[in-house]
Amino acid sequence: MKSLRTECVLPYPVDVVWKVISDTEKHALWNPQIVSIKGECNKGSSLSVCVRSPVGGGVPFRFKASVKDFDSGKKLAWTGGIPGIMTGYHYWELTGLGDQTRVVQGEVFTGLFTSVLSQKRIDTMRPAYESANTGLEDYLKRHF
Repeated sequence: MKSLRTECVLPYPVDVVWKVISDTEKHALWNPQIVSIKGECNKGSSLSVCVRSPVGGGVPFRFKASVKDFDSGKKLAWTGGIPGIMTGYHYWELTGLGDQTRVVQGEVFTGLFTSVLSQKRIDTMRPAYESANTGLEDYLKRHF
């Protein structure tokens, strides 16, 4: 198992940040890694996701994901990949801080392929995850 975690504090209340994060069909408007996400965002639902690879020149690829956690205003997480080979558990966790929100975004990678992936290789994806945090903040500035 390997993981990647990012964190930021946004100057917006948690309900506003949650509204944007939980609307998966709009992720492509603020997250530079997302080409599209289609499907209902509820625990147990399926999503069709197209992302730009965070390494290797941003080549787009598609995968099916399943929403594993959906705790309104607190957590959204989905899994996708090839079970047993490499699966990612991608999550967003929100903590209200009055008129601000702490956003933790990360991914936990499991499966056989992760045994040959170094943590250093996983860490090369950090800028892509941080660009999603920045994109989220920029989107909030423009729309709220």
